[in-house]
Amino acid sequence: MTLEPLARTEPIFGAEQAQARSVAIIGCGSVGSVAANQLARTGIGHLTIVDPDVVEPANLSRTEYTTEDVGSPKVDALAERIRSLTGTTTVTTHQRSLALVDCEQFAAELAGHDLIIAATDDPEAQAIADWAAHENGIPMVAIGLYAGAKGGEIFAVVPGKTPCYACVMGIRTGLDEELQRTRDYGTGRLEAQPALGCDIATVTSIGVRISLSLLAPEGSELAGVAAEIVESGETFLTIGLVSDFWFFPKVFGNTVGQRSHQTVWVQTSRRDSCERCNQPIPLEQEIIE
Repeated sequence: MTLEPLARTEPIFGAEQAQARSVAIIGCGSVGSVAANQLARTGIGHLTIVDPDVVEPANLSRTEYTTEDVGSPKVDALAERIRSLTGTTTVTTHQRSLALVDCEQFAAELAGHDLIIAATDDPEAQAIADWAAHENGIPMVAIGLYAGAKGGEIFAVVPGKTPCYACVMGIRTGLDEELQRTRDYGTGRLEAQPALGCDIATVTSIGVRISLSLLAPEGSELAGVAAEIVESGETFLTIGLVSDFWFFPKVFGNTVGQRSHQTVWVQTSRRDSCERCNQPIPLEQEIIE
């Protein structure tokens, strides 16, 4: 029987199936908080959220937090908000940094989840989330923004079927300097960038749809999105939110009607030296050199 708050998503992702799904979100900032909101409104039954930080005033312009949350741990504030949305999602919180976590213990805590969403600012933390995904044999979707939210990227990882996060990271070596984010020398944290919340939400929403596709009942129309990604080997999606983004002009040339927003799916390959997923897949053509 359909739960009333989920009546308008049930035809796409059955309410009972959604309630049976459990997702871990690593990072509860602008990407993670928006992703959590969207997953809860779709009826995902359980969320585990992980973040070490507290809500700051500067967070309010592009996250799900409000002035009442300032000073509170992000995981606590976000958990309270999630529970109030539809009343159908339970939440487990961990206020911790992955830089200080015991990887084996962390992986054990995520056992039983159906998906991990990696939404941190730190590639090392993203890699730890990927390690946990492979330890548990569950998919991971990594969502990130470039400097100034000029664009974003999404990695879909399905252990045993696609390259791991570390392998996919290799295709980012050509990323132009102006699109990369810099670190604060004192704290080691990536420096905050001016960016519109709507641009961050655009990239996040695409990442959530891919995540829902990985969670959807097999054979459903929504599940077909993830099936195409895995079958094609195009597991890295880059999204341009400004005109003449990155390498996009080389791809689209003078095609009429092409400007921001644009997307390119990139076929990826495993590294022969990768201990996590060293079975090669065909790579007919690389877009990024």
